[in-house]
Amino acid sequence: MYKISPNSISLIIAIYLFNWVTPSTAANQMIIEVSNDRLNMIPNDEIIPDSNTMLRELFKIFDNLPKDDYLNYREIKILQYITNPELPLTIQTWTWICNTLDVNPHIGIDINAFNSSYYYPIRDIMGTDLSRDWIRVNNKAKRRDVM
Repeated sequence: MYKISPNSISLIIAIYLFNWVTPSTAANQMIIEVSNDRLNMIPNDEIIPDSNTMLRELFKIFDNLPKDDYLNYREIKILQYITNPELPLTIQTWTWICNTLDVNPHIGIDINAFNSSYYYPIRDIMGTDLSRDWIRVNNKAKRRDVM
């Protein structure tokens, strides 16, 4: 059982890590804590900010494991799970994304590559939508959903 500290957590995200956990392992989930200060970056009003603000906020929220100015596989997997749970992120897809964005999959995606992923032509190749992703993350944060 996990003990939840009111100071350290507002949202628990459980994602299945099929690539990292064997079926015989009891721990078949990874629990990610997103702290209050990260969730408070998302405005509570219904006004949608400009695209630069949305992009920076999304990047800051998910750059957690570790906080290093790069989004790694696990961080992008969490973003993908929240924004498009019907499309699980595999290692093969992660490698394809990194190759498309011309980044090293062992290092991750920096803010510039993250930005590129939301604009033409990569947006059309990858099927990304900044407003949709920001709204879905914002809605999860407002509801404090536990997945």
